[in-house]
Amino acid sequence: MRALLTGASGFIGSRLAIFLAAEGVDVVRINHSALDKGFAGIENIIKDNRPDVVFHLAGTFQAFHASDMLEANCLFAAKLLDAVKASDLDCRIVLMGSAAEYGPVEESAIPIREDQPPRPETLYGITKLSQTMIGLAFAREGMDVVVARPFNVLGVGMSDFLAIPGFARQLRDIKSGKTPAVLKTGNLDTSRDFISVNSCVQALWLLAKAEGASGRIVNICSGKACPIRSIVERMINMAGLSVRMEVDAGRMRRSDPRVNCGDPSLLQSLTGYVPGLTVLVMDEILASLLEL
Repeated sequence: MRALLTGASGFIGSRLAIFLAAEGVDVVRINHSALDKGFAGIENIIKDNRPDVVFHLAGTFQAFHASDMLEANCLFAAKLLDAVKASDLDCRIVLMGSAAEYGPVEESAIPIREDQPPRPETLYGITKLSQTMIGLAFAREGMDVVVARPFNVLGVGMSDFLAIPGFARQLRDIKSGKTPAVLKTGNLDTSRDFISVNSCVQALWLLAKAEGASGRIVNICSGKACPIRSIVERMINMAGLSVRMEVDAGRMRRSDPRVNCGDPSLLQSLTGYVPGLTVLVMDEILASLLEL
């Protein structure tokens, strides 16, 4: 089997590349930066390699210009789907979506099912939803497209822009004496659905092979909400620090639901698998982020 993987140098993509190689899959890795303007090169790559499955993980959650985010999170996928269609390939395409596509959800709708009407408020969520809608349009035309919607993925290699690794960076600076013993936070009285990067990769692989997944959006989640405060307190204890937590207005989000988690029922019915994050694995991840 041959797999084409975009975003191969990213947080999840790099882990997926290693996983696929261990499964005996011939992996063709593509990075956004290696393609010419307009993604014209993707057409030749598809024709030359003729993959059995395509994993489209390329994208970004931060960009200086809105047009850059639209290009990375939406236009790249459209170009990729066009290229696969033009090559007349019979292959599954797994598009990496995001739980950010749902936007704010009432607690009565928790855990979130895939049929929850999307109302994204962030540019990231909007561009990811645009990618999803394009993917589903191609699916309605007969292409084998699956949209994977992961919730909160934890692991080494996450960007410091995200909350948990951002806290870890602050704690490292406090421990080294670079900054005072004050941990600046946003709203910690929230709970989120966390899964390990390895369990996310496993789910992506299973979705690439699952019957009945074509043309569907599938949550990758545990169905359990873990309090953010408990994770932060765990990190502080692991670092052996005594710190004061201080709410930073700049870290507060306009829309920050108290509880947010997904319903993994569809993923389980398609693959028999539910991702998760054990206490042991969480501690290993947090220790690595803290460099303990």
